[in-house]
Amino acid sequence: MGETLTASDYESWFSSLFPSHGLSRMVLVSAMISVGLFVAGYAIATIGNLPYLTLPEGYLGAFGVFWMLTCLGVADTFYVTVWSDVRSAFAVDDDTYHAVVEPHLAHIHDTRRILVYSAALLVPYLVVVSMIYLPGSTLRDPAVDVFLGGMSDYPPSVAGVLVFALLGGANAVLFATICNGFVNHLELVRDVSELPFRDVYASASELEPVAGFTIASATVWFAGVSLIVLWIHAGISGTVGIAFITVLVTTGLVLFLAPQLILHDALMDAKRAELVTIRAEYRQMQQQAERDGSADDIALRLRLTDRRLENAKAIRTWVYNLSSIGKLVTAAMIPGVTLVQKLVATADLLLGS
Repeated sequence: MGETLTASDYESWFSSLFPSHGLSRMVLVSAMISVGLFVAGYAIATIGNLPYLTLPEGYLGAFGVFWMLTCLGVADTFYVTVWSDVRSAFAVDDDTYHAVVEPHLAHIHDTRRILVYSAALLVPYLVVVSMIYLPGSTLRDPAVDVFLGGMSDYPPSVAGVLVFALLGGANAVLFATICNGFVNHLELVRDVSELPFRDVYASASELEPVAGFTIASATVWFAGVSLIVLWIHAGISGTVGIAFITVLVTTGLVLFLAPQLILHDALMDAKRAELVTIRAEYRQMQQQAERDGSADDIALRLRLTDRRLENAKAIRTWVYNLSSIGKLVTAAMIPGVTLVQKLVATADLLLGS
Protein backbone atom coordinates (compact mmCIF):
# COMPACT_ATOMS: atom_id res chain seq x y z
CA MET A 1 0.00 0.00 0.00
CA GLY A 2 1.53 3.33 -1.05
CA GLU A 3 1.47 6.66 0.68
CA THR A 4 -1.79 8.58 0.82
CA LEU A 5 -2.23 12.05 -0.64
CA THR A 6 -1.47 14.72 1.96
CA ALA A 7 -2.98 18.21 1.84
CA SER A 8 0.08 19.78 3.47
CA ASP A 9 2.16 18.77 0.44
CA TYR A 10 0.14 21.17 -1.73
CA GLU A 11 -0.07 24.83 -0.74
CA SER A 12 -1.16 27.79 -2.83
CA TRP A 13 -0.27 31.45 -2.44
CA PHE A 14 -3.23 32.02 -0.13
CA SER A 15 -2.62 28.98 2.10
CA SER A 16 -0.53 31.01 4.54
CA LEU A 17 -3.56 33.24 5.17
CA PHE A 18 -5.39 30.29 6.72
CA PRO A 19 -3.02 28.52 9.14
CA SER A 20 -6.14 27.13 10.81
CA HIS A 21 -8.60 25.16 8.68
CA GLY A 22 -11.61 26.11 10.80
CA LEU A 23 -14.44 27.76 8.87
CA SER A 24 -14.89 30.56 11.42
CA ARG A 25 -11.21 31.43 11.17
CA MET A 26 -11.37 31.52 7.37
CA VAL A 27 -14.44 33.77 7.42
CA LEU A 28 -12.76 36.11 9.91
CA VAL A 29 -9.51 36.38 7.93
CA SER A 30 -11.38 36.90 4.65
CA ALA A 31 -13.57 39.56 6.26
CA MET A 32 -10.54 41.41 7.66
CA ILE A 33 -8.82 41.43 4.27
CA SER A 34 -11.94 42.58 2.41
CA VAL A 35 -12.62 45.33 4.97
CA GLY A 36 -8.98 46.43 4.68
CA LEU A 37 -9.33 46.72 0.89
CA PHE A 38 -12.60 48.61 1.27
CA VAL A 39 -11.00 51.08 3.69
CA ALA A 40 -7.99 51.51 1.40
CA GLY A 41 -10.35 52.26 -1.49
CA TYR A 42 -12.22 54.74 0.71
CA ALA A 43 -8.97 56.50 1.64
CA ILE A 44 -8.00 56.87 -2.03
CA ALA A 45 -11.51 58.04 -2.94
CA THR A 46 -11.49 60.60 -0.12
CA ILE A 47 -8.25 62.10 -1.41
CA GLY A 48 -9.81 62.35 -4.85
CA ASN A 49 -13.20 63.61 -3.57
CA LEU A 50 -15.06 60.66 -5.07
CA PRO A 51 -18.58 59.56 -3.93
CA TYR A 52 -17.30 56.20 -2.69
CA LEU A 53 -19.72 55.33 0.13
CA THR A 54 -22.89 56.13 -1.79
CA LEU A 55 -22.05 53.94 -4.80
CA PRO A 56 -22.08 50.11 -5.00
CA GLU A 57 -18.69 49.51 -6.62
CA GLY A 58 -16.68 49.58 -3.37
CA TYR A 59 -19.08 47.25 -1.56
CA LEU A 60 -19.25 44.93 -4.56
CA GLY A 61 -15.46 44.75 -4.84
CA ALA A 62 -14.97 44.11 -1.12
CA PHE A 63 -17.65 41.44 -1.03
CA GLY A 64 -16.15 39.74 -4.09
CA VAL A 65 -12.81 39.47 -2.27
CA PHE A 66 -14.46 38.14 0.90
CA TRP A 67 -16.58 35.59 -0.96
CA MET A 68 -13.89 34.23 -3.29
CA LEU A 69 -11.19 34.12 -0.61
CA THR A 70 -13.49 32.20 1.76
CA CYS A 71 -14.47 29.77 -1.00
CA LEU A 72 -10.84 29.18 -1.92
CA GLY A 73 -9.89 28.54 1.70
CA VAL A 74 -12.68 26.01 2.22
CA ALA A 75 -12.03 24.27 -1.11
CA ASP A 76 -8.31 24.06 -0.40
CA THR A 77 -9.07 22.34 2.91
CA PHE A 78 -11.04 19.47 1.37
CA TYR A 79 -9.76 19.10 -2.17
CA VAL A 80 -6.82 16.74 -1.66
CA THR A 81 -8.90 14.64 0.73
CA VAL A 82 -11.54 14.19 -1.99
CA TRP A 83 -9.03 12.47 -4.24
CA SER A 84 -7.82 10.29 -1.39
CA ASP A 85 -11.42 9.22 -0.73
CA VAL A 86 -12.08 8.11 -4.33
CA ARG A 87 -8.82 6.15 -4.62
CA SER A 88 -10.60 2.84 -4.00
CA ALA A 89 -12.81 3.29 -7.09
CA PHE A 90 -9.95 2.46 -9.47
CA ALA A 91 -8.28 -0.85 -10.24
CA VAL A 92 -4.72 0.48 -10.30
CA ASP A 93 -1.86 0.50 -7.82
CA ASP A 94 -1.06 3.54 -5.70
CA ASP A 95 1.92 4.57 -7.82
CA THR A 96 -0.19 4.66 -10.98
CA TYR A 97 -2.98 6.59 -9.26
CA HIS A 98 -0.57 9.13 -7.76
CA ALA A 99 1.17 9.56 -11.13
CA VAL A 100 -2.16 10.73 -12.57
CA VAL A 101 -3.39 12.84 -9.65
CA GLU A 102 -0.28 14.53 -8.24
CA PRO A 103 0.74 16.60 -11.31
CA HIS A 104 -2.72 18.19 -11.46
CA LEU A 105 -2.70 18.92 -7.73
CA ALA A 106 0.66 20.62 -8.21
CA HIS A 107 -0.68 22.67 -11.15
CA ILE A 108 -3.70 23.79 -9.13
CA HIS A 109 -1.38 25.23 -6.50
CA ASP A 110 1.20 26.61 -8.97
CA THR A 111 1.54 30.37 -8.43
CA ARG A 112 3.14 30.89 -11.85
CA ARG A 113 0.08 29.51 -13.61
CA ILE A 114 -2.15 31.73 -11.48
CA LEU A 115 -0.09 34.76 -12.47
CA VAL A 116 -0.65 33.96 -16.15
CA TYR A 117 -4.41 33.82 -15.61
CA SER A 118 -4.24 37.02 -13.54
CA ALA A 119 -2.41 38.87 -16.30
CA ALA A 120 -4.96 37.68 -18.87
CA LEU A 121 -7.74 39.19 -16.75
CA LEU A 122 -5.97 42.28 -15.42
CA VAL A 123 -4.53 43.71 -18.63
CA PRO A 124 -7.85 44.17 -20.50
CA TYR A 125 -9.55 45.26 -17.27
CA LEU A 126 -6.99 47.99 -16.62
CA VAL A 127 -7.19 49.11 -20.25
CA VAL A 128 -10.97 49.58 -19.92
CA VAL A 129 -10.61 51.34 -16.55
CA SER A 130 -8.03 53.72 -18.04
CA MET A 131 -10.26 54.43 -21.03
CA ILE A 132 -13.15 55.40 -18.75
CA TYR A 133 -11.56 57.06 -15.71
CA LEU A 134 -8.15 58.37 -16.73
CA PRO A 135 -8.27 62.18 -17.05
CA GLY A 136 -7.96 63.32 -20.64
CA SER A 137 -8.98 59.99 -22.15
CA THR A 138 -10.40 60.55 -25.63
CA LEU A 139 -12.11 57.16 -25.48
CA ARG A 140 -14.16 57.84 -22.35
CA ASP A 141 -17.53 58.53 -24.02
CA PRO A 142 -17.60 55.45 -26.31
CA ALA A 143 -16.21 53.28 -23.49
CA VAL A 144 -18.91 54.49 -21.09
CA ASP A 145 -21.56 53.76 -23.73
CA VAL A 146 -20.25 50.23 -24.33
CA PHE A 147 -19.32 49.15 -20.81
CA LEU A 148 -21.53 51.22 -18.51
CA GLY A 149 -24.70 51.72 -20.49
CA GLY A 150 -24.05 55.39 -21.22
CA MET A 151 -23.52 56.74 -17.69
CA SER A 152 -20.83 56.74 -14.99
CA ASP A 153 -21.14 58.03 -11.43
CA TYR A 154 -17.38 58.40 -11.08
CA PRO A 155 -15.76 61.44 -12.76
CA PRO A 156 -12.40 61.02 -14.55
CA SER A 157 -9.56 61.11 -12.01
CA VAL A 158 -6.37 59.34 -11.07
CA ALA A 159 -7.99 58.43 -7.75
CA GLY A 160 -10.82 56.67 -9.61
CA VAL A 161 -8.33 54.66 -11.64
CA LEU A 162 -6.51 53.66 -8.45
CA VAL A 163 -9.74 52.64 -6.67
CA PHE A 164 -10.86 50.43 -9.52
CA ALA A 165 -7.37 49.03 -10.00
CA LEU A 166 -7.16 48.14 -6.30
CA LEU A 167 -10.55 46.44 -5.96
CA GLY A 168 -10.65 45.02 -9.48
CA GLY A 169 -7.07 43.80 -9.27
CA ALA A 170 -7.70 41.90 -6.03
CA ASN A 171 -10.82 40.30 -7.49
CA ALA A 172 -9.00 39.45 -10.72
CA VAL A 173 -6.23 37.58 -8.87
CA LEU A 174 -8.77 35.61 -6.83
CA PHE A 175 -10.90 34.84 -9.89
CA ALA A 176 -7.75 33.80 -11.76
CA THR A 177 -6.92 31.42 -8.90
CA ILE A 178 -10.40 29.90 -9.20
CA CYS A 179 -10.08 29.63 -12.99
CA ASN A 180 -6.71 27.89 -12.72
CA GLY A 181 -8.10 25.50 -10.12
CA PHE A 182 -11.21 24.81 -12.18
CA VAL A 183 -9.33 24.11 -15.42
CA ASN A 184 -6.95 21.72 -13.69
CA HIS A 185 -9.85 20.12 -11.79
CA LEU A 186 -11.50 19.31 -15.13
CA GLU A 187 -8.26 17.90 -16.50
CA LEU A 188 -7.81 15.81 -13.35
CA VAL A 189 -11.36 14.45 -13.54
CA ARG A 190 -10.80 13.65 -17.23
CA ASP A 191 -7.49 11.83 -16.67
CA VAL A 192 -8.68 9.91 -13.61
CA SER A 193 -11.84 8.81 -15.43
CA GLU A 194 -9.63 7.07 -18.00
CA LEU A 195 -8.33 4.68 -15.33
CA PRO A 196 -10.08 1.30 -15.10
CA PHE A 197 -12.81 1.09 -12.46
CA ARG A 198 -12.44 -1.51 -9.75
CA ASP A 199 -16.15 -2.34 -9.68
CA VAL A 200 -18.37 -0.61 -12.23
CA TYR A 201 -21.46 -1.57 -10.20
CA ALA A 202 -20.23 0.49 -7.24
CA SER A 203 -18.26 3.18 -9.08
CA ALA A 204 -20.98 5.84 -9.05
CA SER A 205 -21.24 5.60 -5.26
CA GLU A 206 -17.46 5.55 -4.82
CA LEU A 207 -17.08 8.67 -6.97
CA GLU A 208 -19.63 10.68 -4.98
CA PRO A 209 -16.95 12.66 -3.08
CA VAL A 210 -15.84 14.23 -6.38
CA ALA A 211 -19.41 14.96 -7.44
CA GLY A 212 -20.24 16.25 -3.96
CA PHE A 213 -17.30 18.65 -4.01
CA THR A 214 -18.23 19.85 -7.49
CA ILE A 215 -21.91 20.40 -6.68
CA ALA A 216 -21.10 22.10 -3.37
CA SER A 217 -18.65 24.42 -5.13
CA ALA A 218 -21.22 25.33 -7.78
CA THR A 219 -23.90 25.89 -5.11
CA VAL A 220 -21.67 28.24 -3.10
CA TRP A 221 -20.72 29.98 -6.33
CA PHE A 222 -24.33 30.68 -7.25
CA ALA A 223 -25.15 31.79 -3.71
CA GLY A 224 -22.44 34.43 -3.94
CA VAL A 225 -23.49 35.39 -7.47
CA SER A 226 -27.03 35.98 -6.18
CA LEU A 227 -25.79 38.67 -3.81
CA ILE A 228 -23.65 40.23 -6.52
CA VAL A 229 -26.65 40.29 -8.85
CA LEU A 230 -28.59 42.34 -6.30
CA TRP A 231 -25.82 44.94 -6.29
CA ILE A 232 -25.68 44.93 -10.08
CA HIS A 233 -29.42 45.60 -10.14
CA ALA A 234 -28.87 48.50 -7.76
CA GLY A 235 -25.94 50.24 -9.41
CA ILE A 236 -24.70 48.72 -12.65
CA SER A 237 -26.58 48.64 -15.92
CA GLY A 238 -26.03 48.18 -19.60
CA THR A 239 -23.58 45.90 -21.38
CA VAL A 240 -21.22 45.48 -18.45
CA GLY A 241 -24.02 44.23 -16.17
CA ILE A 242 -25.21 41.64 -18.68
CA ALA A 243 -21.65 40.56 -19.47
CA PHE A 244 -20.77 40.28 -15.78
CA ILE A 245 -23.82 38.16 -14.92
CA THR A 246 -23.34 36.04 -18.06
CA VAL A 247 -19.75 35.21 -17.12
CA LEU A 248 -20.68 34.36 -13.54
CA VAL A 249 -23.70 32.21 -14.47
CA THR A 250 -21.81 30.42 -17.26
CA THR A 251 -18.90 29.71 -14.93
CA GLY A 252 -21.25 28.17 -12.37
CA LEU A 253 -23.01 26.02 -14.97
CA VAL A 254 -19.75 24.74 -16.42
CA LEU A 255 -18.39 24.15 -12.91
CA PHE A 256 -21.33 21.83 -12.27
CA LEU A 257 -21.94 20.24 -15.66
CA ALA A 258 -18.47 19.56 -17.05
CA PRO A 259 -17.20 17.18 -14.31
CA GLN A 260 -20.59 15.43 -14.26
CA LEU A 261 -20.49 14.82 -18.00
CA ILE A 262 -16.89 13.58 -17.88
CA LEU A 263 -17.70 11.07 -15.14
CA HIS A 264 -20.94 10.08 -16.88
CA ASP A 265 -19.12 9.33 -20.13
CA ALA A 266 -16.51 7.24 -18.32
CA LEU A 267 -19.15 5.25 -16.46
CA MET A 268 -21.16 4.77 -19.66
CA ASP A 269 -18.07 3.34 -21.37
CA ALA A 270 -17.49 0.97 -18.45
CA LYS A 271 -21.17 -0.03 -18.45
CA ARG A 272 -21.08 -0.77 -22.19
CA ALA A 273 -17.96 -2.88 -21.76
CA GLU A 274 -19.62 -4.86 -18.95
CA LEU A 275 -22.73 -5.45 -21.07
CA VAL A 276 -20.63 -6.60 -24.03
CA THR A 277 -18.77 -9.07 -21.81
CA ILE A 278 -21.95 -10.51 -20.30
CA ARG A 279 -23.70 -10.79 -23.66
CA ALA A 280 -20.69 -12.59 -25.12
CA GLU A 281 -20.78 -15.08 -22.24
CA TYR A 282 -24.54 -15.50 -22.73
CA ARG A 283 -24.10 -16.29 -26.43
CA GLN A 284 -21.37 -18.81 -25.64
CA MET A 285 -23.59 -20.60 -23.13
CA GLN A 286 -26.50 -20.64 -25.58
CA GLN A 287 -24.27 -22.18 -28.22
CA GLN A 288 -23.02 -24.74 -25.71
CA ALA A 289 -26.60 -25.62 -24.74
CA GLU A 290 -27.52 -26.13 -28.38
CA ARG A 291 -24.56 -28.45 -28.87
CA ASP A 292 -24.82 -30.42 -25.63
CA GLY A 293 -28.56 -30.39 -25.06
CA SER A 294 -30.55 -28.48 -22.43
CA ALA A 295 -28.55 -29.61 -19.44
CA ASP A 296 -29.73 -28.31 -16.06
CA ASP A 297 -26.41 -26.69 -15.24
CA ILE A 298 -26.43 -24.74 -18.53
CA ALA A 299 -30.00 -23.55 -17.87
CA LEU A 300 -28.99 -22.39 -14.40
CA ARG A 301 -25.97 -20.55 -15.73
CA LEU A 302 -28.16 -18.86 -18.34
CA ARG A 303 -30.57 -17.66 -15.65
CA LEU A 304 -27.67 -16.31 -13.59
CA THR A 305 -26.28 -14.56 -16.64
CA ASP A 306 -29.72 -13.06 -17.31
CA ARG A 307 -29.67 -11.68 -13.79
CA ARG A 308 -26.17 -10.28 -14.29
CA LEU A 309 -27.34 -8.65 -17.51
CA GLU A 310 -30.25 -6.96 -15.74
CA ASN A 311 -27.96 -5.76 -12.97
CA ALA A 312 -25.53 -4.39 -15.55
CA LYS A 313 -28.32 -2.48 -17.29
CA ALA A 314 -29.15 -0.85 -13.95
CA ILE A 315 -25.60 0.43 -13.35
CA ARG A 316 -25.66 4.11 -12.33
CA THR A 317 -23.81 6.43 -14.70
CA TRP A 318 -24.69 9.77 -13.08
CA VAL A 319 -22.84 10.73 -9.91
CA TYR A 320 -25.07 12.95 -7.77
CA ASN A 321 -27.86 12.93 -5.21
CA LEU A 322 -31.17 14.75 -5.54
CA SER A 323 -30.88 16.79 -2.35
CA SER A 324 -27.63 18.41 -3.46
CA ILE A 325 -29.06 19.11 -6.92
CA GLY A 326 -32.06 20.79 -5.26
CA LYS A 327 -29.77 23.11 -3.30
CA LEU A 328 -27.86 23.94 -6.47
CA VAL A 329 -31.03 24.78 -8.40
CA THR A 330 -32.28 26.97 -5.54
CA ALA A 331 -28.98 28.87 -5.38
CA ALA A 332 -28.98 29.37 -9.16
CA MET A 333 -32.52 30.77 -9.36
CA ILE A 334 -31.80 34.46 -8.74
CA PRO A 335 -28.80 34.85 -11.09
CA GLY A 336 -30.40 32.64 -13.74
CA VAL A 337 -33.72 34.49 -13.77
CA THR A 338 -31.95 37.86 -13.65
CA LEU A 339 -29.80 36.97 -16.64
CA VAL A 340 -32.85 35.93 -18.65
CA GLN A 341 -34.67 39.15 -17.71
CA LYS A 342 -31.72 41.33 -18.75
CA LEU A 343 -31.27 39.47 -22.03
CA VAL A 344 -34.98 39.78 -22.83
CA ALA A 345 -34.98 43.48 -21.95
CA THR A 346 -31.92 44.07 -24.13
CA ALA A 347 -33.44 42.16 -27.03
CA ASP A 348 -36.67 44.19 -26.73
CA LEU A 349 -34.64 47.41 -26.70
CA LEU A 350 -32.67 46.41 -29.79
CA LEU A 351 -35.76 45.23 -31.66
CA GLY A 352 -37.66 48.33 -30.65
CA SER A 353 -34.93 50.60 -31.96
